[in-house]
Amino acid sequence: AGAGAAGAEFVCEANAICLVAAAPLAAADGAEARADERYLVVTAAHSRLDLRAIATALGVGRLRLAYADECERHFGANAGFVPPLALRPGVRVLLHPTVAQAARLWASAGDVGYRLWIDRPADGALEVLSGGRWLDLAGAEAPSSPTGTVAEGSRV
Repeated sequence: AGAGAAGAEFVCEANAICLVAAAPLAAADGAEARADERYLVVTAAHSRLDLRAIATALGVGRLRLAYADECERHFGANAGFVPPLALRPGVRVLLHPTVAQAARLWASAGDVGYRLWIDRPADGALEVLSGGRWLDLAGAEAPSSPTGTVAEGSRV
């Protein structure tokens, strides 16, 4: 069957994007987000992240991409090979809505030549393996950006 055929399974390549809070600002719950607070966003490789929307959803003010040396030091793998799991303490894993519709997700396993396959990521497997929470970006992103929520599961 072709890619558009009914019943076709959507296989999603995922990226794990390393983010760092850019400046200490008051979070939504009144706590202060530290400048070194780290987030790992698991997103579909074909999508673009809106850092402002994610920062708004988290209530942290501003986020920035981690530098290459920070990826290894704080996230546990070289940039481009970070798996969708927290390999270091203090990293919050956030699951982007773009991976919720996938029947199967594949991502780096932390090194060249190694891949993770996760079946039915929105059915709880991705949350259990990653320790992550689904991002709820409804109303936080520009209308042209992919948005959505997951029917069940934890949200940030």
